[in-house]
Amino acid sequence: RFYGTFDQSIPTTWFQRRPAIMLNHFQAEGLWDPTLLAPKLADIEPLSNTAWQLLLKNPNARGEVWFTLDGSDPRNPLNGLPTTAAAVSTTEPVTATLPARLAARVLAGTEWSPLLEETLPGPRAPGCIVINEFLADPLGEDEGCEWIELHNTTDMPIDINGWILRDNGSDLHAIRHPSPLVIAPRGYLLLAQCHDAAEPDGLPIDYIYGADFQMNKAGDEIVLLEGHRIIDAAAFGDYQKLVHPLPNIIPISPAPGAAIARLSGSEVTAWTIATEPYGALGHHGTPGRINTMPTAEPGQSSWGAY
Repeated sequence: RFYGTFDQSIPTTWFQRRPAIMLNHFQAEGLWDPTLLAPKLADIEPLSNTAWQLLLKNPNARGEVWFTLDGSDPRNPLNGLPTTAAAVSTTEPVTATLPARLAARVLAGTEWSPLLEETLPGPRAPGCIVINEFLADPLGEDEGCEWIELHNTTDMPIDINGWILRDNGSDLHAIRHPSPLVIAPRGYLLLAQCHDAAEPDGLPIDYIYGADFQMNKAGDEIVLLEGHRIIDAAAFGDYQKLVHPLPNIIPISPAPGAAIARLSGSEVTAWTIATEPYGALGHHGTPGRINTMPTAEPGQSSWGAY
């Protein structure tokens, strides 16, 4: 009984309290090479609603990348060989059917690198993220000062890295962020055309899409996609009706310096011109937070609003 307790304490307690000592021992015995680095997930490209294309990179000058898409370790702990579920990666992209769990290591001779693990979520349902508010006609210099606010309507965090922002014309921007671009449960995220240092209103900018996507104040479309699936879309003014379905037709034209804000739902009456002032230039809107209803009673300014 004592031996069993002691045996269990080795991985659960002893190793965890002495990581540096154990790694030195492993290195001295040739069981661990600190110069052999884990592989990297260099790129993700949505192919469809149910598949992503992954590009795995070996940061080492030696070895091959072995991986699985079911979350199992590609290294067999009993014999140190690749498992039967593992496949070797080449320079070509790997296609993963969603949802999937990527597990990858570099094998150089008989040595394995640390493990890379990534969870690849299944496709999101339309409406989980909504286009909540946008400024299409900013005051002053128009170039680079437009913004779009997204709202997470769910109780789960959602990473929009790799999603597409486009219109029904030629404007298209693939969201590429060096780390996960997560919208918190019931939270907000602000996409902007301008750099925050060049924006005098102090907007809480989370991501800059630059000149790839520009709104026409006379009328345009905002389409948010994950792969080929439309998550949400909105149109205002003289918009194009082809290519992508538009569930939110907004019967409001942009007013100079005022955002168009969603109150709730997708009905034509669910949108309004923002009236709450912000910043130093005289703009109106609630970028990065809940929208307000202009006709609400005192103390209920956010009732029914997104």
